[in-house]
Amino acid sequence: MADLRLKFVAGRHAGRFQAIFDGRVKPEGIELNASVMPIDELFWRVPNVDDVDVAELSITGYMWGIQHGKQWIALPVFPGWVFSCHTETLCNVDAGIEKPEDLKGKRVGVPEYPVTAITWIRDAFKTRYGVRPEDILWYEERTAEYSHYRPQGYTPPEGVRVEIIPKEKRLCDMLIAGELDAVTRYFGKPENATATHPGDRSHIPLPKLGEHPKTRWLFADRKAAAIQYHREIGFLQPIHCVIIKKEIAEKHPWAPLSLYNAFARAIALAAGVDYVSPHSYTLSKQEQVEVIGPDFSPAGLKANLPAITKILTLCDQQGYVSRGRPFTVEEFFHASTLNT
Repeated sequence: MADLRLKFVAGRHAGRFQAIFDGRVKPEGIELNASVMPIDELFWRVPNVDDVDVAELSITGYMWGIQHGKQWIALPVFPGWVFSCHTETLCNVDAGIEKPEDLKGKRVGVPEYPVTAITWIRDAFKTRYGVRPEDILWYEERTAEYSHYRPQGYTPPEGVRVEIIPKEKRLCDMLIAGELDAVTRYFGKPENATATHPGDRSHIPLPKLGEHPKTRWLFADRKAAAIQYHREIGFLQPIHCVIIKKEIAEKHPWAPLSLYNAFARAIALAAGVDYVSPHSYTLSKQEQVEVIGPDFSPAGLKANLPAITKILTLCDQQGYVSRGRPFTVEEFFHASTLNT
């Protein structure tokens, strides 16, 4: 019998999947046509075009999609995760922000309010510093038509103030000019200066933006603050998962576990790849092992259950769930992968 042919697309950062891309690892019974795409393009394309069999997708994008007509199911494989990323918040020097508590009442720029990483950021600000999402005026860089969520009917939770900045403006320029007081989970890429889409268009990389005389870091020692927070919560914070179309999983119920096993093998072969890559500072491999441990794997439910349970709870608390209760692990992932 011929192998099942599937198309898989991941973000360009997915180095732990290299053995999938170069053919060293092949899912049993599946011919996987694997390719990469810029994350901002991929996360817009998957929900809006929906032409990929298996894909990397943000956790909140997956959650919102399956509540609003998308027929997907997730695998417990997490190509993207963050390391205390709230500590890389950048402020305007004249905004009067000396400590996280000073974010109350301030204008904070983000790519888009429902980005999964910002779910973790809001939780850190609320639980550690008493700054609620409602206490901040949020400014989004992505226009409504290029949003990863709004085309599926997403609106921010009641009581949370969110504005979309004009297409001709960028978060980086607004921060320098004092039109914003801070930015968090900022994506600054030089190539965005010539991008034709109205999405993530800030063009100054975060480290460079942090060197501008009109900006300062919210946390003076970002690395120390990030390490301390990680030790307090005890896990890396997942932001992406892998999804497969439900029609494929239902017609070929063995396929999700076959894919999971292949991804897990590829990840095991990528043991030398860094666990985390902060945007504005570096952690040596030794520091990563000392802080995170030597055995971190972004695959499997057992090893990642505390983090997954937490993000499912946060998504319910922060307005991604409209049915009155959080998703359970059993609802979120394909049944064949629950014992991984």
